[in-house]
Amino acid sequence: MKRVTKLLSILVALVIFLASCQKISDRTNARLIFKATGSPSKSASADIPTTAKSSSATLAVITLDDFFINVKDIEFEFDDDDDDLYDDDDLEFDGPYLLDVLSPEVSNGIVLDDFSLPNAILEEIEFNIAPYRWKENDKMAGRSIYVAFTKDGTAYELWTNKEKEIEIEFDDGQARHLTGDNIRFYVNISLDKFKANLGSMPLGTAVDGNGDGIIQIGHNDPDGNSKLANTLLDVLIGCFDMDDDDDDDDDDDDDDD
Repeated sequence: MKRVTKLLSILVALVIFLASCQKISDRTNARLIFKATGSPSKSASADIPTTAKSSSATLAVITLDDFFINVKDIEFEFDDDDDDLYDDDDLEFDGPYLLDVLSPEVSNGIVLDDFSLPNAILEEIEFNIAPYRWKENDKMAGRSIYVAFTKDGTAYELWTNKEKEIEIEFDDGQARHLTGDNIRFYVNISLDKFKANLGSMPLGTAVDGNGDGIIQIGHNDPDGNSKLANTLLDVLIGCFDMDDDDDDDDDDDDDDD
């Protein structure tokens, strides 16, 4: 009887082990890497889009000094029409992920995290841009984005506490079928496109209300430019793409919601 009991115990343990192996094989380990691409981050010229050009201004010289983004959470969105066992359409991971976009780490590609994902068809990921709730970074406390730059010699600081969901698709427009093999995804932000978007903002309407030599545009700025900050997160539109190889590809794409 003891021998039978011992044999049954071994069989149960084997079943549990095999089930565990099957469960692991149904998952893909995905490493997400964030990288800044394009012209050198500290100084570059940004072409203003044709729709924003005037007869007197065809080129704005933008120099970035600081650029922070806070990602509150990251959502992986899957095809809900595939035949895989995974039924949910998305999977969300909490942050925050505070990104110092001009840092050497981001320039080289910084690992945001490793994510255990189901073996399913991944269509896109989504960054939820939202205010940073910690106080150790005084430039980002209570803010979603902070940018300090000069445009044609004039100093600006921009920030907002608004939230925005940024949908990031693969640069070739094709979804990826996760199969259980380890994979790396690169989320690229194009500094060239970002500076072009900054150059197309109606910054000429902003004023240096307190006369400190810096034009500040934020939801609570001292210069009286808060209305311009309401759409500040729109400068991120078109700046992101994603790939599963590190090819420094600056092609599109990113959509906003």
